[in-house]
Amino acid sequence: MDALFKEMSDIRFQDLIDLSALQNLTTSFSRLTGLATAILDLEGNVLSFSGWQEICLEFHRKNPITAKRCLESDTILAGNLAKGNHFNVYKCKNGLVDVAVPITIENIHTGNLFIGQFLFEPPDTATFAQQADQFGFDKKWYLDALSKVPIISTENLDQAIDFLKNLTTLIGSSGYDRKKLIELNKDLEFRIQERTAELAYSNEQLRVLSEASFEGIIISENLLIVEANGIMAKMFGFAKETELVGVKFTDLVSEEKRSDVNDKMVSGYDRPYETLGLKKDGAAFPIQVHGKTFVYN
Repeated sequence: MDALFKEMSDIRFQDLIDLSALQNLTTSFSRLTGLATAILDLEGNVLSFSGWQEICLEFHRKNPITAKRCLESDTILAGNLAKGNHFNVYKCKNGLVDVAVPITIENIHTGNLFIGQFLFEPPDTATFAQQADQFGFDKKWYLDALSKVPIISTENLDQAIDFLKNLTTLIGSSGYDRKKLIELNKDLEFRIQERTAELAYSNEQLRVLSEASFEGIIISENLLIVEANGIMAKMFGFAKETELVGVKFTDLVSEEKRSDVNDKMVSGYDRPYETLGLKKDGAAFPIQVHGKTFVYN
C-alpha cells in the first residue's frame, strides 16, 4: 500500500479526483482521437472509461481466456509504471496496443491513466481470423469490429502521450489540493470533538463545584440563564434549578433595579454590587451580585 494511503487509510484514490469532470474530459478526448481511455486505481478497479473499442467490449473482455489476457496486459502495464516509467506502450496478448501513464499525488503513484485499443499499422486479418476461430467468435462480426480499430502513427501517439502527461499532472495537482482539504477538514473535526470534550468536562466540573457551593450560582448567555445550581433555585423560590433555565436574569430582579443590573451585565461590570431580587411569588429581597462577563471571538 502506498505511503499516501498509509498516512490516511480511509481516503481512496477516487476520493481525491473529480471523476465526473474527468469522465467528461476523457470522453471528449476519445471522440476527438478515436482512442479509448480508462482510469484505474492501483488495485485494478476501473474508475472511469470511455470510447472502448467494440472488439474489446464484445469479444476480448467477454471471453474468459481473452479477458484473462486483458488483465495480464493491464498488470504488465501497471507494473512497468510502478518501476518509475513516465509511460509505457504495450502490445496486448490479444493483438492491440495500449498505453499507460501514471497518476501521482505528492510524488506517490496512486493510479493509472490508460489509452489504447489501437494499432500502429493495418492489421494482419488472417491472424485475427485465426483468433476468432480459436475462441469461437463470430468471425464476420469480429473482423468488422477489427476494422473499426484506429491506426495511430508514432508521431500522433507522441502528441497524445504529451497531452496525457499534462492531464495526469493536472489530476495529481487537483488530487493534492483535495487531499489537503480533506486533511484540513479532518483536523478541524478532531479539534471540534476535542474542544467539545474539554468543554463537557469543564462544565461537569463547574456543575459539581456549583452544587457544593453555599451561594446561588448561574451561568447566562445573552442574559438568559443556561445553568443554575440548587441554592439559586431555593433562594428564588423555585422547586428545582431547571426551572430557571431560559429565564432572563433581570426578571429575577425587582422592576426598579432591572435597568441598572442589565447595564452592569452588558458592560461586563465585575465588582460586587447590591440590588433587590424577586422571588417566584413576587416577594423582593436584598441580594449581592458577583458577576463576570466573558466575550468569545
